[in-house]
Amino acid sequence: MATDTQADTYRPAPGRRSALWRWLVVVAILALYTALVVRGLDYYAWHDDESVFALTSKAVYEGHGLYRDIWFNYPPGFIQYLALAHHLLGYSLTTARLAVFVGGLVALAAVGLLAREQSRPWAGVAAILMLAVMPHFVVLSTAAMTEVPALALATLGVWLAVRYSQRGGLGWLLASGAVLSVALYFKPTMWPALTVPGIAILYVARKPLRILRHGLLFSCALLIPFAIGVLLTNPTQFAHQFWVTYRQSQEAFPLELWRNIRHQYQYLFADNYRLQHIGLVLLDIVGFVALWQKRRVSAVMMAGWLGVTLFALITHTPMYRHHQIVLLLPLSTVAGVGLVATWHWFRSARVPWHTYLAGAILVATFIELKGDIWAAYAVIQAREDDFIDVSRQATDWLVANTQPDDYVITDGQIIAIRANREVPINIANTSRMRIYTGELTDQQMIDAAREYDPAAVIFWEKKLDSTDDFAAWVACHYDLTVGYDERHRVYAPRPVPQLPDTLQRLDQPIGAQILLLGYAWNGVELVAGAELQLDLYWEALERPDSDYKVFVHILDREGNIIAQEDARPRQWMCPTWVWQPGERIEDSHVLALDSLGTGGPFVARIGLYDHYTGARLAPDHILIPLTPQEQE
Repeated sequence: MATDTQADTYRPAPGRRSALWRWLVVVAILALYTALVVRGLDYYAWHDDESVFALTSKAVYEGHGLYRDIWFNYPPGFIQYLALAHHLLGYSLTTARLAVFVGGLVALAAVGLLAREQSRPWAGVAAILMLAVMPHFVVLSTAAMTEVPALALATLGVWLAVRYSQRGGLGWLLASGAVLSVALYFKPTMWPALTVPGIAILYVARKPLRILRHGLLFSCALLIPFAIGVLLTNPTQFAHQFWVTYRQSQEAFPLELWRNIRHQYQYLFADNYRLQHIGLVLLDIVGFVALWQKRRVSAVMMAGWLGVTLFALITHTPMYRHHQIVLLLPLSTVAGVGLVATWHWFRSARVPWHTYLAGAILVATFIELKGDIWAAYAVIQAREDDFIDVSRQATDWLVANTQPDDYVITDGQIIAIRANREVPINIANTSRMRIYTGELTDQQMIDAAREYDPAAVIFWEKKLDSTDDFAAWVACHYDLTVGYDERHRVYAPRPVPQLPDTLQRLDQPIGAQILLLGYAWNGVELVAGAELQLDLYWEALERPDSDYKVFVHILDREGNIIAQEDARPRQWMCPTWVWQPGERIEDSHVLALDSLGTGGPFVARIGLYDHYTGARLAPDHILIPLTPQEQE
């Protein structure tokens, strides 16, 4: 009898047994999520943006001023968070990714707390499961990008606002405002989450004066931490790089509403991993119905959060796929509620077709979860592969052909990171936003190249290709060394032009901006069929203000043209409009003498003319004798 009593003493109560099982399931889900993330921590590159975040955080970690030395069009929160991680663990891409993984764990906890708060404890577990295996969430939990940590903070702020709506204490509301402030400090596109505390204030306060008082307190809690953080981080330059860029981007990237709507549909029903999230959508429908029946204010808050998030996405420009992850947290939260409600419905339905319908939703959910886990485990890297193999080849080339302290200019910054090469701080960010809004000009790129003398210029993400003048300057001063395809190209610097010993010095200004230093020629015997090579050496006194072409005419003794060439300098590769003050250009012209005309003595007539007007620069031309004495 005593033995039985002792056994009963250690038997957990039913509620405790259920809690123990919940915790065991949560631990198993987190272990699965961690395993999926760890598989990708050393992946070559998830997105081209993460390399910019990694380089920016490295610069801040090394002591450079954000917004002063480094162009950055986000608030400073995420970069400061990564810099802190670097101070703790040292700089590496893996460190940055681990910091984001921590944000992913917080996001899972926040979703679980939020679903539990609005339904049952198992709803929180279900919400964690729905989010933890979502391939896109797994990817961005591995990438050094701001979305996951910012969403984690935003969801925590929503949870605190929901607790305020249910308990009424102002402390919950103030805490919600402070946490949402930090979320916005990471990424301002988290603003749709503000819908939840807004609805909560209306529900709790009810009377106009109380609504006003609660609203003001929430606003102070929201604005003060954000303002303090910005004021401590170069506020003037932040205002320019963030607000001005945002305003200019509205003009540079016109809104494509139907395109954005189509992308939202594809995200749910034909995503990048060839998954259809039908189970998730069905669970959300059931979840909203369940909330409406029991806690209407929660249904309104969740519907408001999701609805405003959808509106923000379809009106956002430019919109890329990583922006759409903001949908996953409200969807997963309500889906967790819906999964528990569907299971309860399946077990207790009295009408057969209700049982069948609930069973069908559970089967669809099971199939989706199975597909999510398989995609996140087996095919996620293949679906995210964006020219990874050729990027690795470029990395290997960079390691083999440059030195560790060399600089590289590229819009594929991950190549420089993987090769452990430096990137100029002021042009580490080559985003389309910066280029298209005029915040990164061709001249800035050229100036940086002249200052840092990069050992390679790598065109990779089609961003530098949109800087026409810089691309032309690179073609003038660098040689195409490796061309993997039309898009992916590696340029190595050309030797600085040296004036040859055979140079015939002229020092002749042509116009006010260009100096003809002199010429050299191959001294061949001028007979029919010969090829005459004439090398001209130019120097830019100032930056030429137009597209000037070189003309080279070979004249016989009566002044007839027997051979000619009109072209941009260096065989069309070095247009004058990208010449910089002090630069020297070696310009070779090869002319075939098909006929000698009336014979010698021969002269070369050279000069420059404006491509657009045809007008020659003064002097009209220069005559260079090609006499037998010159040939000896």
